[in-house]
Amino acid sequence: MLDGSREEALLAVDLYNQTRQPRRLEGFLIHMHLAWLYLLQAQFHRDHRDYHFRKPNGCFERVDGEPKTWDLAKSVAERWPQIGAVSKNLELTIALRNKIEHRYHEAIVLATSGYAQALLLNYEEELTGAFGPQFSLGEELRFPIFVGSLTAIGNARIEELRAKLPKTTKDFLAHFEADLDPGIASDQRYEFRINLVPKLGAKTEVDTAMTFVREADLTGC
Repeated sequence: MLDGSREEALLAVDLYNQTRQPRRLEGFLIHMHLAWLYLLQAQFHRDHRDYHFRKPNGCFERVDGEPKTWDLAKSVAERWPQIGAVSKNLELTIALRNKIEHRYHEAIVLATSGYAQALLLNYEEELTGAFGPQFSLGEELRFPIFVGSLTAIGNARIEELRAKLPKTTKDFLAHFEADLDPGIASDQRYEFRINLVPKLGAKTEVDTAMTFVREADLTGC
């Protein structure tokens, strides 16, 4: 189950990073949701927890003769009975998958990139937290190289795409977040946002091209 889950997550990222892939967001969400489903099922299986739909008499519900397992939405609700940033990110991306208008695909990719990044980071945290660091995707995934907002022309193009975001998508996101707890809305596990600041000064042996400092790890100094 874990091998299948990790393979789905890696495929999802591969699709997302293929900028010429016409349906990369849709492919990313489909495969990331499968990755999440298999991961949660692996946890239920390990913990000897039944994750099948049952009839009132206790018998399995069946599809083509096979017991019907919980879908992702049901699995998320069972994993996180209390609403939080991780479960709301999953709820949003599950709903978003059915809202993608392909003629505005790149504009939607831009508007939802923070949710997509959070979906992947939350998956990594859940994977390693439940089954150990040996299952991490960290050795196989890297921060992609890009232009985007690092250049004036790239930033101008991004602004053009923002203006093309369809009203249906704007309305969907606004409606979803209208009653969202401010603490969840600002949580990086719901929508990942980051500022990139170029490193200046002399390079040392311990320097890397990019480092990430978590806000929670900062002191008041």
